[in-house]
Amino acid sequence: MKAVTSTPGMLGLFTAHQHGDSWCYKWTADALPDYPVQPEGDGLNICFGQRTGYGGNGNWER
Repeated sequence: MKAVTSTPGMLGLFTAHQHGDSWCYKWTADALPDYPVQPEGDGLNICFGQRTGYGGNGNWER
């Protein structure tokens, strides 16, 4: 997370297996004040998308 928060233009890609979850969160220095790594400047947008590829599991709109 330190490289993602302090390197200009750095992107991070994280994957998981959670059906139907989609969210975005603006990580700012005041969001987690005791966390050892803090985002610089305006903060960092962290998002999770619910699917990749075609198909998937469940009856989610495609």
